Amino acid sequence: MRMELPERMSDIQQPPIFFPSTYTGPGPYASYRARFLNSDGSLRAPPDAPSAALLYAIVGNGADVHEARIRFNAGETGEDSSGNRIFTDGWGQPIYFLRCAPGYVAAMAPDEADPIRNHDPFDAVRIDATAFNVRPLAYSAGRDGEFGLWQEFRPTAPGYPYHWANASFTPFNDPDLGRDVLVGSPVNDGLHDNLTSQDGVANQ
Repeated sequence: MRMELPERMSDIQQPPIFFPSTYTGPGPYASYRARFLNSDGSLRAPPDAPSAALLYAIVGNGADVHEARIRFNAGETGEDSSGNRIFTDGWGQPIYFLRCAPGYVAAMAPDEADPIRNHDPFDAVRIDATAFNVRPLAYSAGRDGEFGLWQEFRPTAPGYPYHWANASFTPFNDPDLGRDVLVGSPVNDGLHDNLTSQDGVANQ
């Protein structure tokens, strides 16, 4: 899924091991690499907000910049300091993207975090009894510029940005908070004026 919906530049910089080896990935993955990477795999123009630039690319999904622009009003898009196109909210803040935000669902919509009534559809035979359905989260910092959400992904071993199949995906330990925390979890009051794809409106 990370090839179709990348949320960080390592998603496209570090390709997975394909089988068979001749398979180069789905079409969107190739278009993201062409858009952001040089031939040696380095970033062409490092984005100020990688997930915001990737969200814009996902919506365009390989379309040229002009075609992606005309789908939205001029006030809904902008550029970062490197010239990468992004979506913006009403305060000019970039709109970011998390492919999976289980902590946000668990905190803001606890009924949806029920693994019995709302089990993960990708776990059809219910191998993981605790898995619940999570959706991508698009969000901005709103008026105060504070996210108030845990956005980081901490790997189980240095140098490996992804978990192996036998490693736990959750929880992640945040040494600053001194506790385990799921991606997307609220960490302070900064989230109350955020605009998100799962709320629809700002919390005033």
